[in-house]
Amino acid sequence: MAFATDRIMFEIYRETTYSGRYRVVYFTELNDHNRETEINRALAGEHFYDGFITSFRKDEAKAIIEPSPTTRAVVTTVTLRLLMK
Repeated sequence: MAFATDRIMFEIYRETTYSGRYRVVYFTELNDHNRETEINRALAGEHFYDGFITSFRKDEAKAIIEPSPTTRAVVTTVTLRLLMK
């Protein structure tokens, strides 16, 4: 059984600036120094997807979730659901 502390909450959003880059914020991993800034950036952007990943597979999930800098591709919902189980 997974506890709430074993999960990482994240959001994928698109910047509303000229670049229109996709960005990911992992809310559960924010600290006091960057929490407000990152949350404000996410709120200003265009929501794309959000969810939770389990801590024991977080490195694998983050590698898939991170948008590609060259293609600006974002992971598909099907792949995310497989990693969140």
